[in-house]
Amino acid sequence: PPPRRQYPAAMTHFDRAQAIEPGFCEPTYWKALTVMNLGRLQEGVEGLTQALDCKWSRNDAVGAIREVYQLLFDEDAARVAAGVPPAGPSPELRESYATVLLAMGSSEAACDYLTEAAVLHTRAGRERAAAAALR
Repeated sequence: PPPRRQYPAAMTHFDRAQAIEPGFCEPTYWKALTVMNLGRLQEGVEGLTQALDCKWSRNDAVGAIREVYQLLFDEDAARVAAGVPPAGPSPELRESYATVLLAMGSSEAACDYLTEAAVLHTRAGRERAAAAALR
């Protein structure tokens, strides 16, 4: 990745591109990657989920969400190997991944991830979010 000091300038360019052509959706994908590189994973995943609606960035967004999810599973495996309880992907990330699975035609697996997200939301006292995950 480029040096962190270049990310704000990149965001400015992506915002400018969307201001010039509001229907231009591809910068949403690049903005998502940029905020993830700035350490804001959840915000980046939300952007990648939005990028799934863009025909020019859909495939890249699917791949990026899958990669993020795999990295989180790898981190959990390392935590377990070190005797530390796994942290697990957030319910929001599970919902995003379910969207990817649905886009790929894996509805059964998507339902499993949405159910897991709803359970995690419920445990955290977020009943509305749990209900939304199951819609």
